[in-house]
Amino acid sequence: MEKYEVLSLLLAAAIHDYDHPGYTNNFLIATHDPLAILYNDRSVLENHHVASAWKLMMSEEEHQFLSEMEPEVIDKVRVRTIDLVLSTDLSKHYAILTEWKSNFDQQGKVKLKNDETRQTMLKMIIKFSDIANPAKEYESHREWSKLVCEEFYCQGDQER
Repeated sequence: MEKYEVLSLLLAAAIHDYDHPGYTNNFLIATHDPLAILYNDRSVLENHHVASAWKLMMSEEEHQFLSEMEPEVIDKVRVRTIDLVLSTDLSKHYAILTEWKSNFDQQGKVKLKNDETRQTMLKMIIKFSDIANPAKEYESHREWSKLVCEEFYCQGDQER
């Protein structure tokens, strides 16, 4: 795996829910939220997370931690990071899972030499991490679950 791929994965993990407003994509689309309009009803939250985080990273010199890298590497990191954050959209879950399963041979082995296969593996890693709350230590899992439920209840109250 290339170093820029690892950096992209770590960056995607850090920003994949950046500036989350506490609503689902479907809710934002149904209510014609400005974010849904801005991102044409497609992966609204995920586009917002990555665009807002990238804007912050470019906004001030103190946030430009990639600036010492070669421009071509920064471009690779950006493309990979965007793709990884967009893969956390649950509407793409089954397509990505199908793509991942297709990479295994009859013996259950996968070859990661292929760039596309590695990218799919990175998508699976970010997806596992995104939905891994039940695997956390119980108290942490309980607290995060409570916060997520509160978000869902608030959204439900607004949907009435």
